[in-house]
Amino acid sequence: MADSGALVEGVKLLQEELAALIDEQNNRSLFVLTIVTVLALPLNIIAGLFGMNVGGIPRAQDPGGFWALRMEPQGPRQCVTILRSSNRITESAFVQSPTLPAPGNVGSSTS
Repeated sequence: MADSGALVEGVKLLQEELAALIDEQNNRSLFVLTIVTVLALPLNIIAGLFGMNVGGIPRAQDPGGFWALRMEPQGPRQCVTILRSSNRITESAFVQSPTLPAPGNVGSSTS
């Protein structure tokens, strides 16, 4: 019985040792892949910038064309947001407070 307990402990130690070796190999592989990715990232960004086809894009020759095209889709959305926020401000300015008298009743007596 004691031999079987020692055998089980030995097997557990071997399993832990094998798991540690496999983890170490995985960590080494991931480290190498991370280094390769970090080294390739700037090259991919530069290739992506120079690889864009901009020949047929409207306003490509205009110096501010990029920003104009960038802001055009957001223009209507920003207008709606501004109108909604100003509408809330105006509505909240005219909401009657329960502690203040109504604007027509200021200074008049109710007798």
